Amino acid sequence: MKPKVWIERIKFSDNSELTFEPNQITVFVGPNNAGKSATLKELNTLTRQKNREGKVVKDFTLKKEGDLNDLLEFVKEFSMEVFTTDPEPSYKGYKYHLYKGHISSY
Repeated sequence: MKPKVWIERIKFSDNSELTFEPNQITVFVGPNNAGKSATLKELNTLTRQKNREGKVVKDFTLKKEGDLNDLLEFVKEFSMEVFTTDPEPSYKGYKYHLYKGHISSY
């Protein structure tokens, strides 16, 4: 199984909510200054932080599918280079360089 991560739900600062299914394509449309870009920028930042609240996005839920072994196999398959280091290898690809010992934190 290929590992997947997606945003399952977004709650906005006005308390409106959107829910998403895996592999769903969503298009944000609206007038200038409606918050489309701000929403995407905040989600990008908030997915990397423990704080899950911004100015536009009040809360969101990430959904994960697959386990650690699925993620490790995916990384191995799509890595361009594998570096052997002590005690475990590192995997390198386009815009990533992962040490095997740290993959569990992803």
